Amino acid sequence: MNASDLSGNAKWTEHLFGLAERRLYKLGLFDEQAQYLLAEGPNDNEHLVWLIIAPAEDIIEWGAEADWGR
Repeated sequence: MNASDLSGNAKWTEHLFGLAERRLYKLGLFDEQAQYLLAEGPNDNEHLVWLIIAPAEDIIEWGAEADWGR
């Protein structure tokens, strides 16, 4: 089973969102940075899983390249 198999399950998406949010704050990101990354796909399970499992460097690089949505 992968994230797209559960795309219609709102509780699963909510759980993934919480895990992703906690991970971003554990990485030491500021509120604005974490919220930008989460806003890119708050209902997209694939995006949320990526935020949970991707290497920290990849997440930070992606946010920095987008200037954190500014």
